[in-house]
Amino acid sequence: MVTLMGLGWLIQAMGGRAGGIAGRCWPFLLVPFAIFIALAADPEVWILRRVSLWQTISDPQLLEHQLGAVLVLILVWLGWRDRNKPAATRPLGDALPVLMIFGSLLLLGHAHSPLTVTEDLTNLINVQHAVFGMFGLCAGTLRWMQLRGLFPVRATNLLWPAHVIALALFMAFFYREVV
Repeated sequence: MVTLMGLGWLIQAMGGRAGGIAGRCWPFLLVPFAIFIALAADPEVWILRRVSLWQTISDPQLLEHQLGAVLVLILVWLGWRDRNKPAATRPLGDALPVLMIFGSLLLLGHAHSPLTVTEDLTNLINVQHAVFGMFGLCAGTLRWMQLRGLFPVRATNLLWPAHVIALALFMAFFYREVV
């Protein structure tokens, strides 16, 4: 889903008829991703119902996963509203880089505790979350600089979606939760 979203942003940046179609479709690709984050990251919250709402709010690890899902749903809402904006500010104008930077900083500060898994697995997951954060932070920063006129539009129209696509490829082919 993230790969398709990054490709959608890349096609949207290119403009034309395909860019218009991509601009209308990419927000809906995030809905299954938000559901996946909310359900699969912590199945004990929504699927198994072993953890109450209060426990979720008081546990930083569980709360960060749920906040991540909410951030993705905010992107869906903003993306749907984005259809009528000028092409130069799409996707999402200033909101996208701010959310990308904020979400990436959450990932960089997100740590899994070794209470239920081995220390090696905990380290592996934490490093992988840092890689996610790095790709997102670079993409968000590039987009922010593009909107401020600090980078050439043509180059950043390729670079920031490429970072999102690289993140997605890392997630698809290199992320693992086994040592």
